[in-house]
Amino acid sequence: MASRYNTRLIRKRRTYTTKEIAALFGMHIRSVLQWVAKQGLSPIEGSSSPYLFYGEALYDFLTKKKQKHKCSLLEDEFYCLKCKCRRKGLPTEFSITKTETKIGSKGKFKAIKMSKCEVCGIKLYRFATYQKEVPDRIN
Repeated sequence: MASRYNTRLIRKRRTYTTKEIAALFGMHIRSVLQWVAKQGLSPIEGSSSPYLFYGEALYDFLTKKKQKHKCSLLEDEFYCLKCKCRRKGLPTEFSITKTETKIGSKGKFKAIKMSKCEVCGIKLYRFATYQKEVPDRIN
């Protein structure tokens, strides 16, 4: 089961045991041991029965693990949940719906881009922002 781990809970200048890591993220101890055995989390040299881990090594391991699953998109691309990768939408099915919902403090508004996946054909959605055009007034 894939989870998101809050890396802000980790103190980098502290050492952790497997039990402490499991309690920190609300997971089973065997999951932490799987990280050691199969995914490359390295314990402190010389620690054997209860493995000890540097907080900084744990933080680096989880941030690298998180970066593996990230996918950057270009302006005309969508993330397809069925294909699990970035895809271009069909140009014939492409539409943009502008809303009046304001996002942030910079005066930008939310727009919803919709299309269909060019490979599997499911609907794709992506949020974008746009600047509302203000007409020039001459008094």
